[in-house]
Amino acid sequence: MEQQTRIDILRHGQCEGGNIFRGATDVPLTELGFQQMEKSASLINDGWDKIISSNLTRCRFFSEQLSNKVNTPIEINSEWREISFGVWEGRSIQKLWDDHDSGIAKWSHDPT
Repeated sequence: MEQQTRIDILRHGQCEGGNIFRGATDVPLTELGFQQMEKSASLINDGWDKIISSNLTRCRFFSEQLSNKVNTPIEINSEWREISFGVWEGRSIQKLWDDHDSGIAKWSHDPT
């Protein structure tokens, strides 16, 4: 019987700075964001072999603590970073929708 590989992907929780485009902006999780991550991880942890995390604070800090808690090796990998949003980086999502709704709508349907 062939062994199956299972990969769990966990997105970071709520971040400091409000509702902004923060792809490459390095911000920490809020307290609620950390709690969200703890809850999600507890629901899917089935004995991981390895934890891989982006090097951004919002991912790395939680992943390092989780690694210690569940005694699982961790790899911090910059290739797992989110993309930069360019001129939108750090700007309010709502303000951009209000000012440039057609451009945002076009991007949300076809990011390339």
